[in-house]
Amino acid sequence: MDANKLRQADRISSLLLKKLTAALTDKEQRELDAWATTDRRRQYLQQLSDADFLADERQRLKETDWQTALQQMQQRIDEEQGSNSSSANAGNNRRLLRWAAVIVMLIATGVTVWYHRYSRVEPPVLDNQVQVAMQQSRQTGHQAAVVDTLANQPAERAAVKKELARCHVTGEAAELLMKAQRVTTHQDKEYWLRLDDGTYIHLNNNTRVLFPEHFTGDTRDVVVDGEAYFTVAHDRRHPFIVHTPEGAIQVYGTEFHVSTRTQKGTTEVVLVKGSISVTPAYSGEEQMLKPGQKMTIGHDMAVIGNTDTEPYTAWNTGIFLFRYLPLQKVCDVLARWYDVQFEMEDDEVRQLPIVGTFDRYEQLENMLDALGKSTGLAIRRSGRTITISKDITYQ
Repeated sequence: MDANKLRQADRISSLLLKKLTAALTDKEQRELDAWATTDRRRQYLQQLSDADFLADERQRLKETDWQTALQQMQQRIDEEQGSNSSSANAGNNRRLLRWAAVIVMLIATGVTVWYHRYSRVEPPVLDNQVQVAMQQSRQTGHQAAVVDTLANQPAERAAVKKELARCHVTGEAAELLMKAQRVTTHQDKEYWLRLDDGTYIHLNNNTRVLFPEHFTGDTRDVVVDGEAYFTVAHDRRHPFIVHTPEGAIQVYGTEFHVSTRTQKGTTEVVLVKGSISVTPAYSGEEQMLKPGQKMTIGHDMAVIGNTDTEPYTAWNTGIFLFRYLPLQKVCDVLARWYDVQFEMEDDEVRQLPIVGTFDRYEQLENMLDALGKSTGLAIRRSGRTITISKDITYQ
């Protein structure tokens, strides 16, 4: 191999290293594309973007005895020198060995750097608003849940097995979840749950989540029944999968909202940011969602459409955000949160559109006062019963 070819091999190796470590400039990418003039080279460039190939390549490199390999190369060169004592050839062979070692080590280093980046687990960083909401929830007594370990409750095994079957969880994931942790919130409570990998799940009231105490399998599987907001740790080697009766959500490090308790008996998935796919149980066809999209899944349907994500992120930060929502639905939300009952005068009052932002951790009396002022309606409370009308003075 002449000096020019060695220099070109070195240059290409350095470009391949930069590609592996995501450091290529646009100009260098064009240079590498110009080098890929054969099918073999083009295939190799494609493989450098294939996570499975690189993981296998790293394992192969890891198992290679580089010292022995280079010694064998030196031995072959020495044998060639014995049959051809030309000083020029000997010098070229020495340079060949040196460059080959450099090129091999460059590629090995690049694959190692790529692997560490690829396999790195990145726990999410919660927004300051969310952290404040967590503190307020604790201070107002809203953050509470029942936490139990299923492995210690053999009487629950039949019910858990039935729930896993209903959510189509099988194999290793089902085995792990049969011994999982279970967190359940009740009527007027919520709970922020931090998982083994750093993922946060914000459970709304009347919600249940199954999750393993430690993630040990190829995937990170949880089961949710109710309403929850997920902020998932980034781990490309171990996909995060949320199982529901209507389908499975596969996560690639993101924030999204899930509710299995809509009025129509469907499951809703709203992607706030990042990337997720949803596989409806009835079809088995994986579909990707973009940020700002909502997917509604039923027993025989799956519909994707654009949506406003602010109402979903608002409750995660301690806010009730109502945008032209009928008063009846607003009161349904408040009834669950404050564990009270509402009675309204007539359909005109029930259908009154409400627009406003309310502090989720405000005292009920202050909430009712704000609601009365914003609507012009009169509100009266008697114990756990609240009456709303057009002619009753709030007391």
